Amino acid sequence: MESTIIYFAAKNKIGLSEIVSLLLPLLLVQMIVFFLVYLISMLLFHHQFFQAAINQPGVGWAFLFIFSSIACNYFTAFLSAKKIFFRIIVYNIIVQLLFLTVLIVGHYMYAYSFNIHVLIALYSVLFLANGIIAALLAFCSSDEKITFKNPFQILDKEMLNYTATAYVANILQFFAYRMDIWLMGHFQSKHDTGIYALSSKIAQLWWLIPQFIALLLFPLTALEDETISGKKFRQYMLYTILGGSIAALIAIWAYPFFIDKIMGTAFNSSYLPFIYLLPGVLLFSINILLSARFAGKGNVLVNMQASAICFIIILGLDIWLIPMKSAAGAAIASSVGYAASTFFLIAKYTKWVSK
Repeated sequence: MESTIIYFAAKNKIGLSEIVSLLLPLLLVQMIVFFLVYLISMLLFHHQFFQAAINQPGVGWAFLFIFSSIACNYFTAFLSAKKIFFRIIVYNIIVQLLFLTVLIVGHYMYAYSFNIHVLIALYSVLFLANGIIAALLAFCSSDEKITFKNPFQILDKEMLNYTATAYVANILQFFAYRMDIWLMGHFQSKHDTGIYALSSKIAQLWWLIPQFIALLLFPLTALEDETISGKKFRQYMLYTILGGSIAALIAIWAYPFFIDKIMGTAFNSSYLPFIYLLPGVLLFSINILLSARFAGKGNVLVNMQASAICFIIILGLDIWLIPMKSAAGAAIASSVGYAASTFFLIAKYTKWVSK
């Protein structure tokens, strides 16, 4: 729905009234599902999805975190479509800096009482603050008189197709990002899984800047803004891959020293999986920009196809390589999947611009 809001709000097909009218019933349905799944899990399987600490349920904080995030995403999508993106970013940075300040002060001054329960509470409140700021900015920036409308009258065939395709693409990509960790946990020890998880998380730092650029590209492409012409878009891709490549060369040299000093010698073996992940992660930074470009043009089907390619390749290679090569096998599988989906999008984009 976040992608749908950005695209159709940029096209002036929906406004804040429609967004609020979609958000409220969706939140209600998701809240009901949230508590039903949680209660069924507890009663039938004696398993709690959320814990703040040992034998301490964290369902309240989980509820706050999840639904603050959903509301924040809706209003941030509207703000992005209306070119008010940088204001929400500035406010979010301020809130996060306050969070980090409290975290650091709490760690050094109240080390014994500043436990995981406090951290989870603070983290949940952080997302609540971001959600409130996004909502206030959205209402203050709109001259529209808010009226509630029937959600089924808002969602026409075009919006439903866009939403459903984007949803399937996101689900496939979610599994492509996560299943390597799950399969490592199934086939290998917790130690090996931890080694791979660390290398994977550090490698994904190369996506931070492309994801930020994509957040701007998507609404500006939908708005057909002149500042994001085809020539400038290709320049952004070139700068992204060059910047990422320079950072990768530095990381190849610096990673062993960084891990040894920060994480300890137990994680030194994460270096090889990290090296295997780098080519795919670098290429996938281009994938992120191309996906935003296609989504901004309304062509989310291509993104779904790329996500399907990524998912199928990583799944197949994970099942084959992880039992034999452990973390290195998972890294190779992910790198190949990321690269293949990127080459697919590059081919589609080249064909599209040549028309």
